[in-house]
Amino acid sequence: ARDREKAARSEAETARDGEKAARAEADREREKSAVFEYGRTIELAHQEWRYNNIAGAMTLLNGTRPDLRGWEWHYVHRLCQAELLTLRGHTLVVTSAGFSPDGARVVTASADGSARVWDAKTGKELLVLRGNTAPRLPPGFRPVAPFPGNAAPLPPLTSAAFSPDSSRIVTTSLDGTARMWDATTGKELFTLREHKGHVHAAGFSPDGARIVTASSDGTARVWDAKSGLRLGTLPGHTGGVTSAAFSPDGTRIVTAGNDKTARVWDIRTGKESLTLKGHTDGVRSACFSPDGTRIVTASSDGTARVWGAKTGAELLSLWGHNNGITTAGFSPDGARVVTASSDGTARVWNAQTGAELFALKGHATFITAAVFSPDGSRVVTASGDQTARVWDALTGADSLAIQGHTRDVRMAAFCPDGEWLATASFDGTARVWNAKTGKDLLALKRHRGHVHTVCFSPDGARVITADDASTRVWDATTGVERSTLRGQTGIVTSASFSPDGFRVVTAGNSLVARVWDANTGKELLELKGHATFLTSAAFNLDGTRIVTASLDGTARVWDATTGAVLLVLKGHTHDAASMVFSPALPPDLARMRDGTANAVTSAVFSPDGTRVLTGSRDGTARMWDATTGQEILTLRGHTSGVTSVAFSPDGTRIVTASGDRTARVWDAKTGAELLTLKGHTGSVTSVAFSPDGVRIVTASSDGTARVWDASAMNGELLPRDVPGAL
Repeated sequence: ARDREKAARSEAETARDGEKAARAEADREREKSAVFEYGRTIELAHQEWRYNNIAGAMTLLNGTRPDLRGWEWHYVHRLCQAELLTLRGHTLVVTSAGFSPDGARVVTASADGSARVWDAKTGKELLVLRGNTAPRLPPGFRPVAPFPGNAAPLPPLTSAAFSPDSSRIVTTSLDGTARMWDATTGKELFTLREHKGHVHAAGFSPDGARIVTASSDGTARVWDAKSGLRLGTLPGHTGGVTSAAFSPDGTRIVTAGNDKTARVWDIRTGKESLTLKGHTDGVRSACFSPDGTRIVTASSDGTARVWGAKTGAELLSLWGHNNGITTAGFSPDGARVVTASSDGTARVWNAQTGAELFALKGHATFITAAVFSPDGSRVVTASGDQTARVWDALTGADSLAIQGHTRDVRMAAFCPDGEWLATASFDGTARVWNAKTGKDLLALKRHRGHVHTVCFSPDGARVITADDASTRVWDATTGVERSTLRGQTGIVTSASFSPDGFRVVTAGNSLVARVWDANTGKELLELKGHATFLTSAAFNLDGTRIVTASLDGTARVWDATTGAVLLVLKGHTHDAASMVFSPALPPDLARMRDGTANAVTSAVFSPDGTRVLTGSRDGTARMWDATTGQEILTLRGHTSGVTSVAFSPDGTRIVTASGDRTARVWDAKTGAELLTLKGHTGSVTSVAFSPDGVRIVTASSDGTARVWDASAMNGELLPRDVPGAL
């Protein structure tokens, strides 16, 4: 009986243990499902941002569990709040916005009848300019209401601009007047009243002595900026004139009109010298480039066009907006163009090629104006959502494009403090860049053939590169070559420092990985065992182990002191995907390209050294137990070979790069795909997190690297007190 009772108790305990295990397993599955659902929500929010539905994206983001939020959440959240400042105070459409010549202030005009001056750094309102409530209208004036539902007690203002010395402001209005104001006191100085229609725009000559105004009466008029006396009239447009601007030397004026043309006038004779034809709808704005050689126009036909200012030849057409363009203007250096559109976005373009660089998204409705700051670092926009916003004009919203290489970029890596980036390219150079601005700081040019890899030393003082014939260590500040690793045979495709900076491990188109003394270049150790070419090699965090990847379909873990093999990781088997290489390859790399479909292209340790992550041509990344070699996770989603893999510094996220032109962010615990980073036009060849975990850098065969930033626009890092934050 006692035995039966004991057996019964044992069975009951076993049953309870089974129930407990089943509940724990169910909890794990529910949590895993929650993470996968979170990833789908993040992707949907990202999609809403791309469609400029910022409110919808924010609703999705705010509905996620705080404990699940990580890099991907903060990245999309940053996209949705990409502006540096939002200027609130107007009660109706903001019709115009511009910087003072010193960049310290912003002036806005609004359909609410006021112009306002703001501090460009803090967003503080400094001054409000208001005219009287019952303006004296010119004889024959015919008012039209372009802003439906406008109920402003004052006539709507259409534009506002600073004088070149920042001491005055000129505003224009639907009441047919332009007014001059003291920019410090807000006192009205005089009123220009001769137009017989709405005045849409006004601007100063470069010396501040004259003003030009544009009106719906079909004329532009030139005035003395001190006395307010009219100096001349420019007739010729067959419809309303929507904008007018002086050339940089003050000898010409360009006007835009509803007759689908822009016209250039000689200021001395008042005669038309050029007509720009090509737009299929009204031209909303026109202005000269800083050097006066080009003109950019914006039109309701949805395009902006760049023209030769002397010949009138159309040089570029900028397509991308899905509604009419309201304004277009050059950056101070003439290298970029910014456009504003009724589609609710502003866009920045390359002024030489016409390529769109990035879009500024955040306004809730149409944008009426977009203008660069005097130093070109910011853009201010005005919108029908009653706000003006200041944006970073250098980095763009979704990613910072690092441009300068002329061939495939094979590798990109952050320096330890995250301030610099290094890139390696098939153009035969490695380069060091400012990671925040994309400025090219240093070019390492003494290479022979393609440069395959680049890596900073742990102290950031050195850079190691490998080309078709040599592996070199350089001074990261001066670019002086410090040492060469002697004894290399064949191409080295991977080189990285040990955590203490004393050693370097290299791998390439041989069967051997090698460990070197980083200071002397002396070979210390050979790691032999792979059946064919190696693709990568890296130390773990304490420098005691090395992981290598090979075209033989395996990754191996080695003792970094003795060279003994500790683990062989096998599992990449699928043969459906293939890695995408640049078409022009040296013979050794071509042979590497022709390796097996399950080739392992990248392998790294997790920050705590307990896991190994591998990427493969089979289109997957896999996580392994670094002690037992057991496979823990398989990450599936890429449609081509995985070229590079990396952990976030806290080990909670994984980022992968692929020949499918994307990088993807994954949850390291469940394997849930959280976000896809799109923007490269070629294979993504490498990927890495910044040391603080806030940014991701990708390199591509399209010749660029890109930095994807999840930091807040005010420069703060991700909050560390939120579980799941990096």
